[in-house]
Amino acid sequence: MTEPSRQPNARAAMSAKEVVLAAIAMIHSENAAQALDYYHDDVDFIGYAPVEFFPQMGVRRGKAEVTASVTSVHERFSKMRHEIEFIAAEGDEVAVMLRLHLQKQANDRIVQFQVANFFKVRDGLIVQQRQFFDSFDVLQQVLEVDLADVLAKQQRR
Repeated sequence: MTEPSRQPNARAAMSAKEVVLAAIAMIHSENAAQALDYYHDDVDFIGYAPVEFFPQMGVRRGKAEVTASVTSVHERFSKMRHEIEFIAAEGDEVAVMLRLHLQKQANDRIVQFQVANFFKVRDGLIVQQRQFFDSFDVLQQVLEVDLADVLAKQQRR
C-alpha cells in the first residue's frame, strides 16, 4: 500500500519575511481569519499590555486562542489599515514596526498607534510572536480622555 501523496506546504517555500508580511496584511483586512493559515497550530503569542484593558493581549497559546484575539479586535474596530515603518529579517526571525489605523465601531473615530512585533517562522508558519505597544497612549485614544489629566486631578484630591 502506498502512502497518499503529500502536497508540500506552499508557505514553506516563502521566506520568513514573506510569511510575516502576508499574515499582517490578512490580519488587517476583512479576511482576517485567513491570516491564521500562516500560524502554527501551537503558536506561542505574547502581547505585552495590561489584559484588564486589552483582553485580547497577554499570553496566548495555539491557533484557537490567537484566532479569538484577532476576532475580538475586529469586533471593536470596523476598519483597519497598517503601514510598515520598519522591517528587518534574518533567517527565521522577523521584526516589524507598524503604524496601525483602527476605526472604532462605536463612533467611527480613528485610533492610531505604533506596534512592534517580533516573529519566529519555521517551515512557512509563524511559531512565535511577541507584540509591544504604548498601552497608555492607546487607552487614552480608545477612551477619548487625557489620562494624565485624570491622574493629576486624582493626586490633587
